[in-house]
Amino acid sequence: MLDPKQFMEYIIIPVLEDLKMDSEEARMLMIGTALVESNLRSIRQVDGPALGVYQMEPDTIDDVHRYLKVNLDVMEKFQDAAGYDINEGVVHNRAVWDLKYATALARVKYWMDEGPLPKDINGLAKYWKHVYNTNKGKGMVHVFGNKLRRYMSMR
Repeated sequence: MLDPKQFMEYIIIPVLEDLKMDSEEARMLMIGTALVESNLRSIRQVDGPALGVYQMEPDTIDDVHRYLKVNLDVMEKFQDAAGYDINEGVVHNRAVWDLKYATALARVKYWMDEGPLPKDINGLAKYWKHVYNTNKGKGMVHVFGNKLRRYMSMR
C-alpha cells in the first residue's frame, strides 16, 4: 500500500496546484477516492476493467479526454499537471503506472460535474457516489466517509 500522507504530498497536491483546481475539499475528495476505490493498493480491478489507484474505467478515461479536447483551457492545465500531451492519443494503461496522470484524470472527472465541492466528509462521500461511482456502482457512501475519517485522524 502506498503511504497516504506521501501520496497526498507528492502526487495529489502538486497535481491539483498545476491544474489550478486545488482546495482542501478537492484534496480530501481525491485521497478519499483513491482510498475507497483501491485502498492505494490495487492498480487493476480484479473482475473488471477499472485501472489505477482511482479505478477509472477506460470508457470514463475516454470521456475525460473528449471533454479536454473541447475545453482547451482545462486541457492545457491537464497537460501541464500530468506531463502528458493529449494529442498523443488515449493510453488507458497509463492510469495504472502514471500517478500524476491518473490523479489529473480523476480530478477533471469531478470538474466536469461543475457543481461546488461539499465542505464536509459526508457531503464529499455523497458527491463521490453521485459523480464518480454513480448509482450503478457498488461503492457505499459510508465506506468512503469512514476511510476519509481514518485518513484525517492520521494527519
